Amino acid sequence: MDKYNESLEKFKSTRDCLKNNGVLESDLPFLFENKENKIGFLLIHGSESSPCNTIELGTKLFEKGYTTLGLLLNGHGTSPEALNSGKVTWVDCYNNAVENLNLLQNLVDKVYVLGISFGGALSYLLGIEFEKTLAGVIAISAASHSKSNPPADNLCWKRQLYDATKTVEDHIQKLNVPTLILHGSDDNLIRLRHASFAYDNAKTEQKKLIIYNKIGHCLGFGFNTNEIIRDIDNFISTYKEQKAVTFELEYKHATSVHLVGEFNNWDKNATQMSFENGKWKVEILLSENKYQYKYLIDNHKWITDPNADIVNTPNGGKNSIIYIY
Repeated sequence: MDKYNESLEKFKSTRDCLKNNGVLESDLPFLFENKENKIGFLLIHGSESSPCNTIELGTKLFEKGYTTLGLLLNGHGTSPEALNSGKVTWVDCYNNAVENLNLLQNLVDKVYVLGISFGGALSYLLGIEFEKTLAGVIAISAASHSKSNPPADNLCWKRQLYDATKTVEDHIQKLNVPTLILHGSDDNLIRLRHASFAYDNAKTEQKKLIIYNKIGHCLGFGFNTNEIIRDIDNFISTYKEQKAVTFELEYKHATSVHLVGEFNNWDKNATQMSFENGKWKVEILLSENKYQYKYLIDNHKWITDPNADIVNTPNGGKNSIIYIY
């Protein structure tokens, strides 16, 4: 059996097993497949929720022509006691999302991960770990940084949510896939500052933050679902796919070389190069565009790339330039 049919059988088997274990129909995973469009969405619901909160998004995205898979996170879709027993961790939920991501990737060519609330935090982490294979991340009402003090140990699930959010906070600067962040200005459960923190700290250049009014924490399953679908569809339609680009420099007497340019906001420490076979090298992802850059040698000497075109700067200096098409 090929991977495509094997994945379909696995999804059906998982769904049947959950149903036989008493999970309600509204809480079961769903799969809406469009064989004509090879772009898919993995939808991850929030804490103490289920696919009942993602199925409207999944249905409307399917109507737009996308394949959608809504998973049921471990420990969810049953009684609240299952989460508060301490037997389910946020890592269990994350691994569950990874399994479903692998399944969906066998059905389509490109996958976007879309998560709501706690699911949005998991989406950030998936985007970081699977940078090379994910098309992008859509985070809705997502937590991105922790409170100063963790909950008490006896508050088992709240502690898990804290740990998941703290992990996002510690690693969000590594997120380098196209990212769309959607948040309500009046969200009293996960404040708007979480969206701003994620947007400001995500590494990717291809990021967008959209703020909605008078919707609270109900983005995706409230009165403005159609508006959200339109914004998601527009984001996917307009972003430019990134390409892997290798920079090389022969400079044998350096002890360190950094690649510094418009693609990393001229951050001197952002992109360190490695010395391999007599050359300094680094590979980064770039969108179609033109970028000015230079090399920083031993943290004090700036040089242009001898193998690239040169442009004059407004202050009388010179930069190298690369064109990505």
